Amino acid sequence: MEVIGSGYQAAFMVPTELLAVQHYEHLLELLEKIDLECKPSIALLTGSTSAKQSRIIRQGLVSGQISMIIGTHSLIAESVEFSSLRIAVVDEQHRFGVIQRGRFNSKVIHIL
Repeated sequence: MEVIGSGYQAAFMVPTELLAVQHYEHLLELLEKIDLECKPSIALLTGSTSAKQSRIIRQGLVSGQISMIIGTHSLIAESVEFSSLRIAVVDEQHRFGVIQRGRFNSKVIHIL
């Protein structure tokens, strides 16, 4: 929330679609309980996301309209770009290869 509140984006990559959906739904429930003036826009991107919905989500990430994305390996596809990704969390990172994690990290803005 601190990263998002500072105007950046956050991403959370998990190894299975079931986990992605569970995290997404849980996060939506948490946000419903929090009293925020401007709630962040959150999206779910997995391999079974329709082509049309995937295109809408990718456009939202590039424009910065989507603050947080939760998904599977779909997040590391070349077609997925971010306007200002600041933090990327990989759940169960041992289930992803070094190359996959590297692709995800290359999308993060590094500020020194």
